[in-house]
Amino acid sequence: MWGGVLIIYFAVNRHDPMSMVIAAGFAGIGLMIVLSSIYFVRATTGDMIDILKNEPENVIWVYYHKMEHLPFGLKVASPCTLIVGDQNGYQRRLQIPERFILEIMDELKGYLPNAVFGYSRYKEQLYNTSPSLLSKERDESSH
Repeated sequence: MWGGVLIIYFAVNRHDPMSMVIAAGFAGIGLMIVLSSIYFVRATTGDMIDILKNEPENVIWVYYHKMEHLPFGLKVASPCTLIVGDQNGYQRRLQIPERFILEIMDELKGYLPNAVFGYSRYKEQLYNTSPSLLSKERDESSH
């Protein structure tokens, strides 16, 4: 990132046409990356909300994943991702602040009739084999 900033700075200060073209190219690429990431976040958020609102009976598995970034032992960030798997094997992901994730999961437990909550390797294997196996596992465990 800083390399691009330096190239733009020196290109503008030198008034070199070729450097200006390169700087404009870097600026264009940066703008495309920012716009595509905004579009991606909006698309995935809308997709998650659509299935929860319109097809809650198709949601099979709900869990969250927390990753901690610890460069040199210092906690920098710990993003949490809510993951919702449907009966077709498609998983939707949405990053949510950690302070809200457990509250959202509790609310979803009452709202999603066919969903299994929480993560385990066993549940992942069942879901990856066939999502219907995971819903059957829920039926068997409730007896």
